[in-house]
Amino acid sequence: MENSDIVIERLNWKRAPIFLKLKRKLENETNNLVISSGERKETLLHVWLRMLAHRGRAHIYIANINFEPVGYISVILPRFKKFRGNVYIPTVLVSSKCRGIGVGTCLLSQIEKLAKEKNKRRIELEVFSSNTEAIKLYEKLGFVREGLRRKAVQLEDSFDDIVFMTKFLD
Repeated sequence: MENSDIVIERLNWKRAPIFLKLKRKLENETNNLVISSGERKETLLHVWLRMLAHRGRAHIYIANINFEPVGYISVILPRFKKFRGNVYIPTVLVSSKCRGIGVGTCLLSQIEKLAKEKNKRRIELEVFSSNTEAIKLYEKLGFVREGLRRKAVQLEDSFDDIVFMTKFLD
């Protein structure tokens, strides 16, 4: 599959129900989120209210292949002056059947484009240290490791670390 087959669109009011369904599906497919499957009881009203409350600072982009949503990325533009040069990515999720074909790269490229348009200097994210495929992708795209929060995540029978990563846009 070529990246030209992947279409990225910004979440809008009309697509919110589709996004909520995608979000639930992808959250159930992964163990690489702080939230566990079934912990979040989010309704469409919650999504709409969050879109309204954070419309200038929070953005969500959905990746589609053949008009089917297969992944999404969320980004937050800080409101405090000292952090305004930063962009924070809280979530990147891609359907398990579409990993490794460029969906994540397209989503991250969209955020880099947004950050450059808004004259930001760095993009930040956090990733579980056990999520080695995601870490490889981030490093391939120019992210560097900035820090580690040891044993930050308690799993059923072990712990995982959180890796802080940044891409500088200067």
